[in-house]
Amino acid sequence: MLYAFLEQILSAPKLFSKIELTQFGSQHTKNGGGVHLLPLGNIGPTPSYQMIFGKSNVIGDLQDAIDNAFDHILAVKNNVSNELKIVESTVFSQVYDAQTTDFLKEIIIPSKKKNAIVDKAFGVFLGYSLGLDPNNYSTAAFRAEFTKKMDTDIKAHVAYIADKIKAENLGTHSFYFYILPFNDADKEKKSIMNTVLGGGF
Repeated sequence: MLYAFLEQILSAPKLFSKIELTQFGSQHTKNGGGVHLLPLGNIGPTPSYQMIFGKSNVIGDLQDAIDNAFDHILAVKNNVSNELKIVESTVFSQVYDAQTTDFLKEIIIPSKKKNAIVDKAFGVFLGYSLGLDPNNYSTAAFRAEFTKKMDTDIKAHVAYIADKIKAENLGTHSFYFYILPFNDADKEKKSIMNTVLGGGF
């Protein structure tokens, strides 16, 4: 789902997702997630990009989902060189044509010549259980209560997210959060994954 938000809403093309690396025999799939590249225009004559490290977490409690996502974010922050090695060694040589590979290497791989400005950013998809029983409402009433409860839940956790960013010294990075409630996050997560892996989407 994060892939769809980052590509379709943010217009940040995907470089790779960890789950795709398994087809190339890569073992670098721990923690899941993926990497997208967001063009920001030029700073003077130099093109500027954000490399967005993405993570999805779908679990019953929204605060637990936030905590799990930040565990992944910190793992990426502390091992950025390893993440870039995954891109360079696994993806470039097996996914893209030669022209695209050369273009991406110029942007992403450090060199003495500054070909582009690339900042790290993080994209996060959070799914959680809303805690409403649709059987207790009419369709119209449930829709209204759904919207009200989701708005309340998100507003209640904004400060918590901001505090996590500050506590972990992540304030210099951009964050893109996408939050979606489910009736039953754990059950629906499995159903969605089965559909995706089975080619249903």
